[in-house]
Amino acid sequence: MIVSGGILQQKKGLFYAVIYFYDDAGDRVPKWIPTGIKVQGGKREADKILREILYGYEHEKIQEDKTKEEDIRFVDFMQIWLEYMDNKVEPNTLESYKLVYDVHIKPYFQQKNILLRDLTAEHIEGYYDFLRKSGRANGNGGLSESTIKHHHANISKCLQYALKKQKIQANPARAVELGIIPKRNRAKALKITQIEILLDIFKGDPIEAAVYLTVFYGLRRSEVLGLRWSAIDFSDGTITVEHKVVKMAKGPALEKDGTKNTSSLRTLPLIDGIGDYLKTLKHKQEQMAALQPNDYQKSDYICVDGTGKLQRPDFITQHYALILNKNNVKHMRFHDLRHHAATYLHKMGFSFKEIQEWLGHSSIKTTMDIYTALELEDKKKIAKKLNETYKIPV
Repeated sequence: MIVSGGILQQKKGLFYAVIYFYDDAGDRVPKWIPTGIKVQGGKREADKILREILYGYEHEKIQEDKTKEEDIRFVDFMQIWLEYMDNKVEPNTLESYKLVYDVHIKPYFQQKNILLRDLTAEHIEGYYDFLRKSGRANGNGGLSESTIKHHHANISKCLQYALKKQKIQANPARAVELGIIPKRNRAKALKITQIEILLDIFKGDPIEAAVYLTVFYGLRRSEVLGLRWSAIDFSDGTITVEHKVVKMAKGPALEKDGTKNTSSLRTLPLIDGIGDYLKTLKHKQEQMAALQPNDYQKSDYICVDGTGKLQRPDFITQHYALILNKNNVKHMRFHDLRHHAATYLHKMGFSFKEIQEWLGHSSIKTTMDIYTALELEDKKKIAKKLNETYKIPV
């Protein structure tokens, strides 16, 4: 049949894409396709789905007859999508995709036996309700809305790929309404005296270098572990962030040139105090290598243990928490040191653009969204100024 166009129609509060065809007799016949999008506030999204459906039909890539290839189950197509994603995302990202699939998506949808072309928003929402109640097929624990959002991202990407390959007429994941994610209480920036105590606690500790560099440069964990001596130019006084070490669930940590995004690749000035510290550290590591000529693992990495072995990302996280607990310091994530660095740059009067480039954010909006929260002292200044400006009748 030949497509002659399409429009949006409303029924029971939902948008439907009505596609018109000319049949063999030359008659114009409609086909109603549910979008799953609510009428209220959903016109733009429904229009986009309509265009995608028309595009598929007009290019004769969606066939009305259902071939055996189209009888593939959703759970099996997602396996195909995972294979397609190989080499298209970072290995640790692909590993996380596969983990979600193996532990949650596959056990749930395998028993449902739902065909890819029959999958609806209701099926997906049913899966999320299951996750909220039980979490996995064996019934151990429920998952948070934040975690479910990650599952949704994977499913939506998979279905978008299916749409691109003309296996489905619309992406049902777009019609799914996710739950509200509670806002996490942001860690407060430490006072200068608290940071000095923190630096003193980790003096001489195996992860001393990682803590010091993160406090001053606000590096990501993968970036600080990826720092190499060749990235330090003592003559020009620069430090270049160009390599990363990321955690893998199985096997050794992944060592990879490049950073999280293009903006993360950056060269920063070498702070005088950090420069002196790194010179001392380099000398110590050379001494350790000389004392262990047969056992020391020589490498270019800065954050290594006493035998020269590169420290693992999970070791940094676990050891950091262990030392804080041992010294009765309130728990905070290692990543909170990055937040602290950004907050104090803001307090020092540096612009968001300057902070963005120092931290390596891809967008200044990210910097502003994460680090614009006012501290209580800042709010007190506002209250004082308002009190001085307006006279309150009593």
